[in-house]
Amino acid sequence: MTKNYDRVLKAMSLCLIEIRANENLKKAQIYADVFHNVPGCIQAGLTEAVIIERALDIAERHKARHIFERYF
Repeated sequence: MTKNYDRVLKAMSLCLIEIRANENLKKAQIYADVFHNVPGCIQAGLTEAVIIERALDIAERHKARHIFERYF
């Protein structure tokens, strides 16, 4: 059975666009922090639900969970 990462990959794509378009370095760093482990999590075979929850946990540390929930 193959795993489906459509939601995570779409969110990561939007995140990269936000980083590129953002002039606020602090915000860009938060986006990068939230998503930089996603490729490794996919490679490790984690489920999409686990990857999303890990990303949202990181967003929570930045007090930005509400922003990143919309991506998923």
